[in-house]
Amino acid sequence: MPGNQSPQQNAASISEKAAFLAQCDLFRSLSMAEICALEHSVNIISCATGRILYRPGDTNSSLFLLKTGRVQLYHLSTDGRKLITATLESGACFGEMPLVSRCPQNSFAETIADSSLCVMSKNEAEQLLARNPLVAHALLHIVGQRL
Repeated sequence: MPGNQSPQQNAASISEKAAFLAQCDLFRSLSMAEICALEHSVNIISCATGRILYRPGDTNSSLFLLKTGRVQLYHLSTDGRKLITATLESGACFGEMPLVSRCPQNSFAETIADSSLCVMSKNEAEQLLARNPLVAHALLHIVGQRL
């Protein structure tokens, strides 16, 4: 019976994108129906090594979920040296600062390996956070861990 499927069997019948979203810490509180609805708000992009996803001062950023590859978050020192604050791997969420602080990005995000990312627009992410307090709480937890 369909109602008696295990989570693993249910995940096999959904798209690869929805299965990835369901595994992300940010969305663990969502039901499978909510994940499937969320899937339509998320685009997957492929990026070559060296792509700058955002830089300090960007305000119209997106929320990123790293599906595969690696991304570095960093600042530049006054003499131009790269000061790495985080190296992110599969499953990581980033780009959230304009969502939680209403301030522009304060760092660079650059792919350091060929990467696949799920991208949600700032507007879609803000609507999701307003509708789902548990997702908002998970996002604040992620931000707190990075600080």
